[in-house]
Amino acid sequence: MQKIRADIPGYAGILLFLVVIRLPSFFFSVFDWDESTLIIVGQSILNGSLPYVDAWDIKPPLAYYVYALFILLFGTSLLSIRLGGLLCIYVASMLLYQTGKALENKAAGMSTALLLTVFASSGPSGLSTMTEHILLVPISLVIYLLLTANVNRKRVFIAGMTLGMSILIKTSMIFEVLAFLFLLSAGFLQPSSDISERTKKSAILLMGISLPIVMMVCYYFAKNNLDTFFKTNIAVLHYIGAAPSFREKFVMFSSNIWENLSLNPLLWITSFLGTLSFTFRKETRPSFFSAMLVIFCAQMLSLFVSGQPFGYHYLITSMPVLCLVSGVALSRWFSDEKLRGRMSAQIVTVTALVAGALYSLQGDVVKRYGEIISRLVQRQPLLDDSCYRIAHYLEKDNVRGDYIYMVNSCQIVYWLTGSKCPTKYVHPSNVMLREYMLKIVDGPDATKEMELRTILSKHPRFIIFRTDLWPRELDAFKTILDRELAAHYEELPSVDKYHKTYERKND
Repeated sequence: MQKIRADIPGYAGILLFLVVIRLPSFFFSVFDWDESTLIIVGQSILNGSLPYVDAWDIKPPLAYYVYALFILLFGTSLLSIRLGGLLCIYVASMLLYQTGKALENKAAGMSTALLLTVFASSGPSGLSTMTEHILLVPISLVIYLLLTANVNRKRVFIAGMTLGMSILIKTSMIFEVLAFLFLLSAGFLQPSSDISERTKKSAILLMGISLPIVMMVCYYFAKNNLDTFFKTNIAVLHYIGAAPSFREKFVMFSSNIWENLSLNPLLWITSFLGTLSFTFRKETRPSFFSAMLVIFCAQMLSLFVSGQPFGYHYLITSMPVLCLVSGVALSRWFSDEKLRGRMSAQIVTVTALVAGALYSLQGDVVKRYGEIISRLVQRQPLLDDSCYRIAHYLEKDNVRGDYIYMVNSCQIVYWLTGSKCPTKYVHPSNVMLREYMLKIVDGPDATKEMELRTILSKHPRFIIFRTDLWPRELDAFKTILDRELAAHYEELPSVDKYHKTYERKND
């Protein structure tokens, strides 16, 4: 009890720091379309539907249940979703605080936690609530369970179930699962154990991993939708293997890593320097450094194998590892006897850390604070971006329960207005750009033009689209839409220069 009380000021400080960083997330509708899609499918669960039946996306099913839980606990508003993301980062920060404290000292734990709060909230999509933010909790929990104390069978089983649930949130977590299985079976997590004991614990880990996955398969079987469950996962495998050559994957991976490294140089630099320190200092715990290296390599391998462009948020699941390495290294740097006697070196180090953190935050967090202050000064509504304005515009006509069609933007409007999406493919890209997904789920004859005709057959009351998001490969799709608009819709005043709004005529 005394130990818990001693940590309360640290927990409170982390929470306050995190709230300050993520406060702007409460005042903007969309940072990433994936978040909007997850929210809509999560709401469909609360409405009595099963993921993939009335609302479909490529994510594993447990991801949607987490969003449904946020809505159930905190209410039907974007505040509830962003609060859920904040809590996930906070829980992960506390787990990493305890991990750093157990591995090194309290300073290492605090450094690790603060680094995570900064870098999980920076960059594009950092202020949204993505599946990667949710996964910070299971990843941090498994690291805490398997690295901070004696790896007994109970801990191994809990870690296994946690990893199994993480696969049901994001399929690529299979790479991290394999990394932990390798670390346990090869003896890195408990070098003193014999082969027999490691084999038994590996079997227990696999049992724990299998349990939630088997339960989910049985659940879909009981609901007579097992075929849809498997088709969706086939679509995931197709998505992962879409890049045709090793060279394309290498080019894609390298360019994306470089782009994201430039957005967040401090964490990469400190973790790299920490890695050098652990490599050449004999007193570093071999199990800690080996585990961090293996897990990180597995995470990078998952990104490489996908062969797809990946944004900043894909790297969020790597941050527990990078932050731990950085946090422990920074703790040792500041506790170094040579540095203690050199105030100038301490000032330079702290200044560099603050400058690096502000650099990572300035593009999104600082920018969003600027927009909020500007709205307050001009006495404008705080909830006043394009998607909110579209929602307010449609609410005047009471579209709750009506079909509307957000063609290529702002699908969050369905949720904000209580209107109905005329296709189960909630994410616009799934209809317009990923035709192979339609073919896997609906059959080889399915096309985006066929799906559009199905959508239009439901006579959406309003059709809204962004004028600047029409790739050339959508010419046929756009032609069908334009003909429908010309025949049955009239154009209305739009909320901004990028969106066009059409209302169905009384034919």
